[in-house]
Amino acid sequence: MEALGATAAGRSLLVDGELVALNTAGQPDFGLLQRRMHVARPAAALLRSVPVAYFVFDVLDVDGEPMRHLPYLERRRILDGLDLADGTRVQVPPNMTGVDGATLMVIAAEHGIEGIVAKRADSIYRPGVRSKSWVKTPIRMNRDGVICGWVPTGGRAGGPLGALLLGAYDDSGGLVYIGSAGTGFTDRVRRELRRNLNEIARRDSPFTVPVPRADTVGATWVDPAIVAIVEYREQSASGRLRHPSFKGIRNDVDSTRVLI
Repeated sequence: MEALGATAAGRSLLVDGELVALNTAGQPDFGLLQRRMHVARPAAALLRSVPVAYFVFDVLDVDGEPMRHLPYLERRRILDGLDLADGTRVQVPPNMTGVDGATLMVIAAEHGIEGIVAKRADSIYRPGVRSKSWVKTPIRMNRDGVICGWVPTGGRAGGPLGALLLGAYDDSGGLVYIGSAGTGFTDRVRRELRRNLNEIARRDSPFTVPVPRADTVGATWVDPAIVAIVEYREQSASGRLRHPSFKGIRNDVDSTRVLI
């Protein structure tokens, strides 16, 4: 990466990090990042509209000298000493000690960050290993979504309910697709939902704009009358939910009042 090469100032480094797209509020936005994924030669317009930054989390080698065997706090001290951050294209997120987990989760939520990773101060770097010394805790949020249809498991028509197709209304009153919730159901709930939704089935999609074809294989569309509550990780600027999971039905909410 050109930006990291510039800040490395001629040193040979092996680091652990992640590409991140930031929204106008300076918060990580996975929906924005998806626009840059798998684009080998992005056009100038895309580079301008969706700039990405590299967030460096850890250092593994410096000028051929391995650092992985060192305790985390020592590796972090070395990483900070490399002075890699340029404030824009390369950033080194802060490391906090002496703060309890609950407080850190509140701080992360206030800044629009998807969660925290807690690392033992004496943990070594173990490539490709899920270590109990590192614990990722994602922030989960709740919101309402209008059930606009459902798809069967495996896309097989007539099969068990696999996922709910959810929507919400935008500022112009259009019903916009916000995601597909395919987890959080018991077998009994799947059967009950399918039975109830079949009673309000319709031939056409209630969405104002088309839904991605990959999400609608074998779909049964329904009148947008039932509201579900879902848990999710993140909501993009376009309204799309990341990892939505079904939590229940809202009988006290008018579906037309569910907004993006």
